[in-house]
Amino acid sequence: GTEKSYTIRLDNFTGLPIIYINTASGQEVKDKENYEDATIEIVGTDDLPGLAQMNMRIHGRGNVSWTAFKKKQSYTISLDSKQKVLGMPKHKKWVLISNYRDKTLLRNNVAWWISSHLPGIKYTPRFQHAELILNGRHRGVYQVVEQVRIDDDRVNINEMQPTDTEGEAITGGYLIELDRMSDDTDQWRWILPHLQGSPHQANIKKPKIDESNQAQHDYIKDYLFKVDELLGTSDDMEYVMEKYIDMPSWAAQWLVFELSGTPEPNGPNSWYTYKEKSDDKWYCGPPWDFDYQSFVPSTAKQFRNKSYVYQPQMRKYEPYREELIRQWEAVQPLLSDLINYINEQREYMRYSAEANWYIHEQNLKDDQSNQNGDEYIPSDSAIDRMIEYLYTKW
Repeated sequence: GTEKSYTIRLDNFTGLPIIYINTASGQEVKDKENYEDATIEIVGTDDLPGLAQMNMRIHGRGNVSWTAFKKKQSYTISLDSKQKVLGMPKHKKWVLISNYRDKTLLRNNVAWWISSHLPGIKYTPRFQHAELILNGRHRGVYQVVEQVRIDDDRVNINEMQPTDTEGEAITGGYLIELDRMSDDTDQWRWILPHLQGSPHQANIKKPKIDESNQAQHDYIKDYLFKVDELLGTSDDMEYVMEKYIDMPSWAAQWLVFELSGTPEPNGPNSWYTYKEKSDDKWYCGPPWDFDYQSFVPSTAKQFRNKSYVYQPQMRKYEPYREELIRQWEAVQPLLSDLINYINEQREYMRYSAEANWYIHEQNLKDDQSNQNGDEYIPSDSAIDRMIEYLYTKW
């Protein structure tokens, strides 16, 4: 006849938050162009607050990560209202990055750690890791990341309106991505003839076509082609570099890509830039997309990106070479801190990585995806290999 009361605490066994997403149709996300209705709920942890169930929309995202990696795809989500997500500043737009081919699950973490310690980078995307349960099925570990957007807490520049057609109003802000040839119909895009690498495009991410007008189109096109022409043909590098180039951000962004060893700039791919209102300068940031062919030990003793983007032209100008050195000297003493960070993340992610690769390791082998060279070894060994790369690269 004795009664006793017990409190039972249930912990997420991996230690990571859990995101539950259910599409309205109950089916897989169909494409990366059209949003689908869905709901989201986040079960948090002691350190990372959850999110009560709410309505949202979801579509696919990425290029190769969407078309080639069907077993674990990446997504863009739009909440019905601005919310803090896992402690990050309020916003509606977020991305869920699958890191499908990244056996360490840490490549983006490490690149963004480097970015956050370079004074030339004004904004590095915030992120957290979480388990994703989509339509009732565990999909593994995802990286919840702030989508690159114009916002006070993200790319902090003026957000243009269609009425901004003359004077200072038309001068910015423009969010510009140097990226692969695309057929996106919602963005203005042009090939810049003096951009080093394959003939990829300058894509105007913001304002999009349906948010802008012909005057804005003509202004930013003329601006980009003028700077490109000056960088490619001018003998007066002092003029173009001092008037049009924000040297700290260009030097710092190049260093993030070079220190991580990713070949993305040789497109260039995923190279974000922007132009602010009432400012002639062209800025870089934020750095993005490091899951592909990065931190590979066999590349550590070479410059992978010395000849790409506008680096050959810019390095003709002595103050820019000095800026590269200043940015490097800011991060060079921090290698031991970076290695400590990697090992902390390794332990934090240990159980979730084990669960993720229980689901996806065979999928990765079946897809014969071996761009990073560590896809067929244990996750712990892949992280050791990343650390080996960093010691050599430094």
